[in-house]
Amino acid sequence: LLLTREPVFACFDDQGFGFFFVLTGDVGQFIYGQVGQFVAGVHAGFCQFGNELDSEAFEIGDQRRREMAISLLAAIDRHVAAEIVERLLANGEKVRILDNFSTGKPANVAPFKGRVELVEGDLRDPAALARAVEGCEVVYQQAALRSVPRSIDDPLANNDVNVTGILQLLVASKRAGVRRVVYASSSSVYGDDPTLPKVETQTPRPISPYAASKIMGEYYCRIYSQLYGL
Repeated sequence: LLLTREPVFACFDDQGFGFFFVLTGDVGQFIYGQVGQFVAGVHAGFCQFGNELDSEAFEIGDQRRREMAISLLAAIDRHVAAEIVERLLANGEKVRILDNFSTGKPANVAPFKGRVELVEGDLRDPAALARAVEGCEVVYQQAALRSVPRSIDDPLANNDVNVTGILQLLVASKRAGVRRVVYASSSSVYGDDPTLPKVETQTPRPISPYAASKIMGEYYCRIYSQLYGL
């Protein structure tokens, strides 16, 4: 996950637990926590870390920003995505979801009925993206074709969604004045490297079209962060 100000990377399991790896100057720190704490840090813009998570460092903006800004979640087909939505709503955020339901189900949105705005559309559709990102402050990019076997069978479709799709999202976010895009990558970018735990200092060794597409998404996010502060 590539953020502005300080590079921040995160990895979560299907239950919403994981670690943050935060580069502050020349020092890298691992912090174990939950999706909600990470979401709070994203909105805070700057996080201070010690041996324990400082709850004050994860304060979510002021009330005026909460009332005006919208957080967009691109795809809600996984537990982590649902956890992000729950945390945003719990903190008084306005939430919009973009999904074409090609891999997920409309039932995934049912628990949030009446509390979120749904835009049914595709990452590769500029018109749908323009509607989705309008008025948004933060975009959580969870959308992808996540199957390694599928990427081998149909590498063009994989590239179209996972590379062209993220680039389309970045372009639309920049045009709309989005402050920050949070990108979900994959451990598959490290290939068959047996080293555990995986850390961002490892050399990427993608061995499938899916893995190659996810590292390309990382590169595009880094470029947009460096060029435009996104």
